[in-house]
Amino acid sequence: MNQPLDPKENSPPTEQPILQQQVENATLGGGIQAVQGERNIQFQGNSNVVTLNQTQILQISVEEIKTRQFIQTSPYKGLKKFEPEDKDLFFGRDQFLTGLVNELEQTNLILLLGASGSGKSSIVRAGLIPWLLQKRGSRLVHLMFTPDSDPFESFYARLLGEYKQAEVQSAREAKIGTLTQVVTRLKQPDDYWFILIDQFEELFTTSQPDKRDQFIASLVQLSKNKQRSVKIVATMRADFLDQLSPYPQLVKATDKHRPFIAQMQQDELRLAIEQPAAQHGVVFEEGLVEEIIKNVQGQAGYLPLLQYTLNLLWETEVKNHDIGDRTLNINTYRQLGGVWGALHQRVEKIYNNLTEVEQTWVKRIFLRLVEIGGDEESGIEWKPVRRRAMRFEFSEKLEQKVLTQLIDQNLLVSNCQPQSEVSTVEIAHEALLTSWTRLNEWIGENRNSIALRNRLNEDVAHWQITKADDELWSGSRLEQVLELRQNKAFHQVLGGFGDIANQFIDASVGRRDRQRRWLVIRLSVFSAMALVLAAFSTIQYQRAEIGQIAALRQTSEARFAANRNTLDALLVSLNAAKRSKSTIWGNTNSQVQAEIQATLGQAVYWTRERNRLEGHQNAVQSVSFSPDGQMLATASHDNTVKLWRSNGSLITTLEGHTQPVISVSFSPDGKMLASGSLDGTVRLWDRNGKLIRFFKAGNNWVFSVRFSPDGKTIATGNQDKTAKLWGVEGRLLKTLEGHRGLVSQVSFSPDGNQIVTVSDDKTVKLWSRDGKLLKTLDKHSDLIAGAEFSPDGQILATASIDKTVKLWNQQGQLLQTLNHPEQVWSISFSGVSVASPQRFGQTIASGSADGNVTLWRTRDGTRLDTWAAHKGIIPSIVFSPDGQILATAGNDNITKLWQVNRSELTVLVGHHSDVSSARFSPMVNGLQVQVLMEQ
Repeated sequence: MNQPLDPKENSPPTEQPILQQQVENATLGGGIQAVQGERNIQFQGNSNVVTLNQTQILQISVEEIKTRQFIQTSPYKGLKKFEPEDKDLFFGRDQFLTGLVNELEQTNLILLLGASGSGKSSIVRAGLIPWLLQKRGSRLVHLMFTPDSDPFESFYARLLGEYKQAEVQSAREAKIGTLTQVVTRLKQPDDYWFILIDQFEELFTTSQPDKRDQFIASLVQLSKNKQRSVKIVATMRADFLDQLSPYPQLVKATDKHRPFIAQMQQDELRLAIEQPAAQHGVVFEEGLVEEIIKNVQGQAGYLPLLQYTLNLLWETEVKNHDIGDRTLNINTYRQLGGVWGALHQRVEKIYNNLTEVEQTWVKRIFLRLVEIGGDEESGIEWKPVRRRAMRFEFSEKLEQKVLTQLIDQNLLVSNCQPQSEVSTVEIAHEALLTSWTRLNEWIGENRNSIALRNRLNEDVAHWQITKADDELWSGSRLEQVLELRQNKAFHQVLGGFGDIANQFIDASVGRRDRQRRWLVIRLSVFSAMALVLAAFSTIQYQRAEIGQIAALRQTSEARFAANRNTLDALLVSLNAAKRSKSTIWGNTNSQVQAEIQATLGQAVYWTRERNRLEGHQNAVQSVSFSPDGQMLATASHDNTVKLWRSNGSLITTLEGHTQPVISVSFSPDGKMLASGSLDGTVRLWDRNGKLIRFFKAGNNWVFSVRFSPDGKTIATGNQDKTAKLWGVEGRLLKTLEGHRGLVSQVSFSPDGNQIVTVSDDKTVKLWSRDGKLLKTLDKHSDLIAGAEFSPDGQILATASIDKTVKLWNQQGQLLQTLNHPEQVWSISFSGVSVASPQRFGQTIASGSADGNVTLWRTRDGTRLDTWAAHKGIIPSIVFSPDGQILATAGNDNITKLWQVNRSELTVLVGHHSDVSSARFSPMVNGLQVQVLMEQ
């Protein structure tokens, strides 16, 4: 950094009060004057002199501080950033600030460097901006933003806080002249613009490469204009300095203006520790400040931990009523574990107070917010760094709950750009990555998976824009990611890949398979041509076809063995049969035909899956049959509802919700459809998908929507811990209060006289139609995911992530518990079967976290069948009105339709050779098959 500015030559007289304000903050000696000399700044008052660059600190007596007004609120920031309004609590950086002011007078583009946790952002926000505000007053326009994935979009979002939308549209154009054009169009002649680009390193870790290149070029062009009333400061971690190499113009523009903010000197640290407390009338016990300084000096990135510890020390003293003597005590500091132990102890305490399931989500959330970077210069092969994620990436209900808790505890930070609905989440500070031992161990154990996942996500982001085949993965990278996708530990610990990432992987597999087929085709053509010349082409072709058909049959058998319930084996068998019929010899090779027909017949018989409804771009959260069984509705996290015919063809897509749609339900007469969304609205549609009306269901998320049996009332389950009853015209009728957590599901009994509500407080409540609480069911040990009445209303089934389904009678007495190997997320009773009316409600279907469907006999809890249905959680499962078809909605974006009851055919297996004949013999209760001969 350059030497301090000589006021005789460059500093206008109006700057003196600004420096005076900085001194008053540092010394708390109201009325002290500042005098700026040629080589340093001196503060004079009451015969005392402080020379900042020699770090001589003005001492104020303990007694004097204790006479000031006591303010109980903590003056320390914890893990939060300093902001301009915190200027009166910001100490210790006056000398560096003076140099920064001098730097700003000489250039209009500064790249402020420093280590993580060195206070780069704070000195600009709480030091430089207040200086400019006092100097420029109302003419100052200060714009602060971080680059994120699109720096132009981030700049545009910040401008919306100052100007009208129509005025700032040009800021979204990713062009070299964009920044200059915006300044030229918006800046008034007398205005002074100060632009802070915080966390400039995001351009290299988060931003799209094309947007990054254009933004840097646009920034350089703006700096070349040399407008004295437009100043730009970018803060960047010093370990990213080498990333500037591909941008020589930026290197040149900042060559002499890249100040480095170093660690505080001892006296500066003392100011930062003591003076905020003194502002609130509190002092430190003798020896405590020295001990704190000794703990942090020489360590990297300690400032956020220091602020966190001081804030925790203050709050602990207040909580224990030990601050009455206006003194922060050394014993309390030591009990907290000091600077390096306080954060670890605090996070561990928060973590240990969570349930086992919540702890699992904590691990997933933190590891999703981590990147793996290299640090070759320091000899370290890898290092963890923070990653900013979009808030909507955390879509599971329990995950959202845990995420909110971590944000409330200031361990994570969630930000929303002005005038934007997009929120982001990130770890509060990188200090957590090293200070919390448990997290550091998690990262070390999973760093390879994290690195591969994050590299994939980067390429997915590019591919989403271009959809180009050459962006897809191939070779060993694809094989690695496919192996990782099949890894159960990866799904359990890191939560698997996101929906878009899975689409990318599937597209990569498709490209690989196409390339392989083309290679086979090219080789086959070449071989055929050679064999034609040798007069053996027909024979070789036939042999190749035999091999292909045999391979298809073997693939079908393998898929059948892996999962005989899905369509996969059947589709391959049909392909084999089709190819067999298309060959010259196909109809004459009886052995091949017999093998294919046997495999095909086996697949036809055993396959339960009857159709797949594909088209949603995100997880399907809810599925509902129309009362006549001719239509289905599906609700998805892609903000849409889709209507389908029972044969699987799409009727229409219902758009209008602005957030994920969590619940959908048909009215009893089938003429209307209701959808509930995280945008807080309920929308009513007619049978053709036309919007009838919508209403706001309070100022919170809607998790469940259901019609009453008479169709006159709509019940909603809400984030505000209530269930609400509405008239179909949108008028609020009744609010059911009593739960201690959000209400995730609400439904009516078949006769409409009872209402059941499910909450995150691990309880189910039964209510009368008029809103009177009848019973609270609290036998589950963990979150309850769903509840359903039997068609006759005699039994209530509840599904929980404690891996059980519980059956209750009308009075709320527990009848039976059905144990599952995995968490249970959905439940449904079968309806009236036309073919077997006696089976009315006799079957229960449950959907698990592992994607399995299980059928149970209601009468005695016997497990009837289990099959793999989806990849991941099944949030919704429902029988068709006649009980013959089961619909399942999956987190894999697919809704599947399954045949519940197979035909009364029985397959007898066990022979070791061909069976030559069989006969039926009568029995008392049926038929007996007797085999007469075995070859």
